[in-house]
Amino acid sequence: MPQTKNHFLVLDAARGLAALAVFLFHIKVFVFKDTSIGATEIFSKSYLAVDLFFLMSGLVIARSYGDKLLSLSMTFTDFVKIRILRLYPLYFAGLILGVFYLIFRWIIKHEDPFDAYNLARGLALNSLFIPDFFNKDGLFIFNPAAWSLSLEWIINVIYAALAVKIASRSLFFITACSGAILLYLGIDAGTIDLGWSSETFFGGIIRIVFSFTLGVLIYKKMADWNLKIKISPYILLSLLLLCLMMPIGTHTVYYDFICVFLIFPLFMYFACYSETPSSMNKPFFLIGQTSYALYILHTPLIMWMGGAWKMFTGTEPNDFPVSSFLSMSFGIILISFFAAILFDEPIRKIIRNNFFR
Repeated sequence: MPQTKNHFLVLDAARGLAALAVFLFHIKVFVFKDTSIGATEIFSKSYLAVDLFFLMSGLVIARSYGDKLLSLSMTFTDFVKIRILRLYPLYFAGLILGVFYLIFRWIIKHEDPFDAYNLARGLALNSLFIPDFFNKDGLFIFNPAAWSLSLEWIINVIYAALAVKIASRSLFFITACSGAILLYLGIDAGTIDLGWSSETFFGGIIRIVFSFTLGVLIYKKMADWNLKIKISPYILLSLLLLCLMMPIGTHTVYYDFICVFLIFPLFMYFACYSETPSSMNKPFFLIGQTSYALYILHTPLIMWMGGAWKMFTGTEPNDFPVSSFLSMSFGIILISFFAAILFDEPIRKIIRNNFFR
């Protein structure tokens, strides 16, 4: 596998596009809910971005930490600290945004009944990446997108503690078994959009076991395959975006299977060998840097921006869907960018220097 950083800038850009697809679907449904645009299938398959995130995570974690963990140059505790430092600041920011939004709605507008016990329990559990299975309104009521981060955290810990030592043959077996179960669950449910609720959480576990393990396998086997075919990053990223946004022929679960079992793994493989033009190094890096912030903050930010729109204009966002869509989208993307640069980076530096030495 290529060792230069530039090769992985394509994956950075891919993460950004995938996060953008998820965001655009959610804000489309929020803003255009009373129009025909809201009912269209465009970006309706954006939930597949989660499978892409899981796949990329497996490859990147294996490449970045696998050898270090095996050689004991990095301890399990060191790995846990690194992953907490990477995931937690923005995760916690999204959690707090969601908490204050619910409190704001109750105190100012009295729109929801206020259950202090449920709020406290959910906050305590969610703060530790633990889903709140006791809440009928959702596993992560403060920030629904956080369910995938919960699974990401669990699989990372399992990998560092156990899976890093597992031979490729066993990884193939785990991938095959989880893939078969995912096929069954997907056909039964008519979708693989699983994991976000109590009823589908087991399906989410299977999704991450399959995609994460496959990502690890792709990394471990790339040197053996040695198929160094270079494809333009623009072609790869365009095809990826097309897979996530185009509604034509995507209403079936078999489209999900094609993406998760075939298109995404191929994309990952070729993206690792795709050369990024020097002029795009910084843009691709910044897109990737913003991706996590956009993904984990966009749901509470949509709620806050929607509330701000109503306060300042006296209208609902869906009364002027185009204007609200453009202004809210611009604002949320900009906030996510600055959250990544001015909040996440400095906070992680402070924690690393003062607590994780």
